[in-house]
Amino acid sequence: MKNPSWRILVVDDEPAVREMLDRLLRREGYEILQAGDGQQTLALIQQERPDLLLLDIKMPGLDGLEILRRAKALDHQLPVVMVTSDALAQDVVAAMRAGSYDYLVKPFEPADVLRSVQSALTDRGLHQTVQRSP
Repeated sequence: MKNPSWRILVVDDEPAVREMLDRLLRREGYEILQAGDGQQTLALIQQERPDLLLLDIKMPGLDGLEILRRAKALDHQLPVVMVTSDALAQDVVAAMRAGSYDYLVKPFEPADVLRSVQSALTDRGLHQTVQRSP
């Protein structure tokens, strides 16, 4: 379910990772927002209401798991795809328990990113359609 108006918030403390994801996703027609820290992320979720959050687990200040919990409190249906450089089982399990839709391990293949994003947005679109049904 491709929708060119889908808005994705890319969150990573590494500018090069944010830029790479930005370019990849813009080529697919998505609108991209970027944040480099937790406070900026939470503010953008409230102000911009993104359709998907691509979120790094390991970040200074508020880490990705805490941002995930707070993001879900703001929008419990927001799909969140966690990004990690360490595929530590405890981090992945904690992210899934906190409501993460999926996770990607760095370095990731562009096709894997697109597959995860498209799947999460398809699910979000279906949920929105069901909610609007009489």
